[in-house]
Amino acid sequence: MIKTIVQDPNKLFKKCISSTGYEYKRIAKDLLDTALYNKSNCVGLAANQIGYNKRVIAALINDQFIIMINPIYIVKCGGIKADEETCLSFPGKSSIVRRYKKVRIKYYVECDDELIPVVETFTSFEARIIQHEIDHLNGILR
Repeated sequence: MIKTIVQDPNKLFKKCISSTGYEYKRIAKDLLDTALYNKSNCVGLAANQIGYNKRVIAALINDQFIIMINPIYIVKCGGIKADEETCLSFPGKSSIVRRYKKVRIKYYVECDDELIPVVETFTSFEARIIQHEIDHLNGILR
């Protein structure tokens, strides 16, 4: 279901909790539907941006949205780069944000009703997307 993007900072400042049980299926579907609906200006979306206080994100990786359940950093490295970012929750606004050029994260993907752990390294713009969305899950707005 396509959801309305949350724009209330008071809701976005709350730190999200781990996704357990099967709620991640509904959240994943709603994240994908909403991200695709906003495709022209969306490269990532966090669950709290559509009203769920759970640690699930959608990130555009290799031109395809992937769902990351309970993502956590293993390492952030490669130096830092400052660049302009926008956010669906704050339309028409942008800011310069300093991000690591490389991140290694652990997250889970759903496969046949099981959550399978994945450890993956992302660089450049994809690393920026993931850091932006994990910031949302941690209640950090930049």
